[in-house]
Amino acid sequence: MKTNNNPNSIRKLVASAAMAGALLVAATSGRAGNATTNVFNFSGSLGAWWLNGWGGQSGGTAFDASQDHTGDSGGSLHLVDDFSGGDQWVNIGWIGGQQWGGNPYDLTGWTNIALYVKWDTSVSTIEITNFNNSGGDNQIQLYGSTANNGGWFTIGQFYLPPTASNGWVKVNVPIDPTIPGITASYCLGLKKYTGSGKTGVSAFWVDDITLEGNPAAAIPNPTMQGLSKTTSGLNLFALSGPYNRENLKSVNDQAWVGQSGPVSYSFTIAKGVNGSGSAQYQNHIFLAPSPGTETGPDWTEPNAILVDLESTTAGGASWTFRYKTNQPNANSMMYDGTVVPGIIGNSTPVGKWTLTFNSANNITMTTPSGSSTNFTIPADAAALFTAPVQAYFGCQAGNTAGIGQGSVLSEIKITGTANPLDDMFTGGTAVNPNNWITNAVDNGAVFVTPSDAAYWLSWSLPDNGFAPQSKAALNGGSWNDLTVTLLQGNGQRLALLHNSDMPAAKEGYFRLIKRQFTHLQVLFPGETNAPNTLTGKIGTPTPVTAGSEVDVTVHAVDATYHIVNVSDTVSLTTTDTSASVPSNAAMANGTITFTTLYLNTPGSWTVTATDQNNPLIPPATSSAITVQ
Repeated sequence: MKTNNNPNSIRKLVASAAMAGALLVAATSGRAGNATTNVFNFSGSLGAWWLNGWGGQSGGTAFDASQDHTGDSGGSLHLVDDFSGGDQWVNIGWIGGQQWGGNPYDLTGWTNIALYVKWDTSVSTIEITNFNNSGGDNQIQLYGSTANNGGWFTIGQFYLPPTASNGWVKVNVPIDPTIPGITASYCLGLKKYTGSGKTGVSAFWVDDITLEGNPAAAIPNPTMQGLSKTTSGLNLFALSGPYNRENLKSVNDQAWVGQSGPVSYSFTIAKGVNGSGSAQYQNHIFLAPSPGTETGPDWTEPNAILVDLESTTAGGASWTFRYKTNQPNANSMMYDGTVVPGIIGNSTPVGKWTLTFNSANNITMTTPSGSSTNFTIPADAAALFTAPVQAYFGCQAGNTAGIGQGSVLSEIKITGTANPLDDMFTGGTAVNPNNWITNAVDNGAVFVTPSDAAYWLSWSLPDNGFAPQSKAALNGGSWNDLTVTLLQGNGQRLALLHNSDMPAAKEGYFRLIKRQFTHLQVLFPGETNAPNTLTGKIGTPTPVTAGSEVDVTVHAVDATYHIVNVSDTVSLTTTDTSASVPSNAAMANGTITFTTLYLNTPGSWTVTATDQNNPLIPPATSSAITVQ
C-alpha cells in the first residue's frame, strides 16, 4: 500500500492480514452483546438519583410510591416541571447505584435504552402536546457523563408520546456506539430545556429505565478506514456537547467602542464541516466585556455578542449576529427573532468571514463570496461593550450529529482595536500565549497542527481496548506500537500520525490489536511504564520522608505491559501497618493515580493493588520503597 495516494487499500491489506494473524481483529466477528439490564426500577426509593440538578424547574420532583409501571407498588420517579421556576430541569441517576461514585458503564454492549413514562393529568396544567412543543430543546434529552460530576454528553432525545396521558408508554432511545463518551458513562440523566416565556406546570412519571441488549448479536470490531492528509492551521474539534464551547480567548482588550475607525474581526476556514449529514456544527465569535474564566460567555455574562456560523444541510453555512444585554446566565434574547439583526449565508463554510464595526453600533457581515449585509444595534446596547472586551474564536457541536466534528482555521485577524493581531497558526507550534488563552471544555479540542504532522489515520467505532500498530513491510519485520494523539470525530476514531510514526518513506501498513487485560501494575514516583520489557517498567522508587504523601499509579496492563482501557475499581493495601490508605477508586482509560497514601513508618515497604471487579485479575505488588 502506498500511504501517499491509496488509503483505501489499507482496509484491504488489513483485512487480508487478519486471516494470517490473530492479533489483527478487523476481520473477526466481534464481541457478544450484553443481556438486558434494568438499571433503575425505583423499587421503594429513588436510589442513586440526584434531583434538582440545576435549572430551577424541578423543585417538585421526587419519588412517588403510588405509581409503578409494573403494578408491584415499587414506585417511580415523578418529574414536575414548573416553567415559572427557570428554563430547564435536570435529574441524574448513577447507573451503578452509587451516587457520586461507582464505575462507568460501557454502553456499547447494549442496543437501546428503554424507559416507561406516564403523563400526570392531575398536576399538569398544560397539555402534553404543549410540553412537547415548548421551545428550547423541544424534546427531552437523555444524556450520560464521563465523570461523576461532569463530562455530559447527549445519548439521544425523545418526545413524550401523547398516549402517555392515558397510561404507561414505553420509550426507546437507540444507543449510538460512535458517540464520544458512550464507552464510559457513570450516569443517565434527563434534561428538558424549555426556553423562555412559557407558563404552567407539567408533570409525568418515569419507571423501569432499562439497558436493552441482545447477547446473540455480535458487536463488530473496529475496521481501518483510511489515511487523510492533515490541514495546517488551528484545529477546532467539538469533542463533546452539544453545547460545550471550545475556544481561544484573546489575552488583550479587543473592544471596538471608542476606536477612531472601523474595527474588524475575521476568521478564515481552511477546512469546514459539511452539514449535509444533519450536523449543526458551529464556528463562532464571542465578544464580552470583562468576562470571567467560563467557556460560555454567551450564556454566563450579562452582555455578550455571539456571531455563529452554522453548517447547513445543503452543505453551506448560515452566519447570524446575536446579542444580549443585562441577561446573565441566560441567552433567550439572543434567539428572539425580534432582536436578531443580521443573518447571511454562503454556499460553503470555507473562506474568510469578516465582522466589521463601522461605528459603535453600525455593523457589516461579509462572507467568503464577497456578499454582505449591514445593520445597526441600539446605541445604548453598544455602549455596554466598553473596554476591556475579550474576543473568543471557537466552535461547538450544536446537536448530536455535530459532536466530534472539526474545522481548521488558517487565520484569525483583528484590526482597528488597541491591540490588533493577525495569527496564521503556522510553524506547527502551540498557540501564541501573547495573543491567546485556550478556553475550552475538553482537553485536546483546540490545537495547532504540528509541523511534523503527516496524516490522520481513522477507524470505525466502537474500539474500546484496541490500539494501533504499524510496520514497514507486510511480509517482514515486526509490528510497532503507535503512541499517537487520539480524537473521536464524525463517528470514527482519529489518530494523528507524525512523520516519525510513518513506518517507511513510501510504504506502510497499519492494524488494530485488542489488548487483553491480564494483570495490574503498581508504580511509585521514579518508575515509568515500559511495555515489551521484562519487568514492564524502568527506574526505581524515589525515597520518601515518613508521614509525607506518596503518589501511587496503578495501570491495567496486558501480558506485555501495554496499558489497557478498562474502568475497574482498585483498592490498595500496604505492608506499613501504620499507613493511611486512600479509598477505593475507579481507573479511567486503564490507569489511576492515588494521591492520598501516607507511609508513616521508616523502613522498606510495598503497596498491593487489587481489582475489585474482576476476580480473575491477580493482586499486584509494587517494588519496595524506602521511607526515611
